[in-house]
Amino acid sequence: MRPERGWCGAQGYLINRAGMEKVLGYGSRIFEPIDKLFDHFWQYDLRLYGVEPHLLWETEHESSIQKSNVHRDRVAPWIYWLHPLGKLWRSLERHYYLRRHAGDFYPAQKPQGRTGRTARMKR
Repeated sequence: MRPERGWCGAQGYLINRAGMEKVLGYGSRIFEPIDKLFDHFWQYDLRLYGVEPHLLWETEHESSIQKSNVHRDRVAPWIYWLHPLGKLWRSLERHYYLRRHAGDFYPAQKPQGRTGRTARMKR
C-alpha cells in the first residue's frame, strides 16, 4: 500500500539506490528527524510503500533522546504564528501530489482484518 500521509516512524525499511539518492538529495541539510523526512515524501517524490500488518514495530519504552533546546533562548513569537501557515502549505502540497498521482493511491481498500501491532494501529 502507499500511504497518503506520514507513516508510523522509521523502524525498518528497504530502499533502492534511486530512492536513497532522493533521500540524500533532499535531506543532505539536516533539519528534521529521518522519520519526519519520510513523512514529507511528496516534497521530493519518494515512492513509499508499506506492508500491512506491520512487519516491524517499536516496543514501548522510555526514550533516551534528550531535548536539544533545553539551554537555548525561547523561539521568537512570530515563528509560532507562522507555524500554522507552514502546515497549511505542506498540506496543500500533499493534496496536490495525491491528485497528480491518484492512480498510484486509489482505489484503496480498507483491510479485511485487524492491521498492525503498534499502539497507533490498535486504536
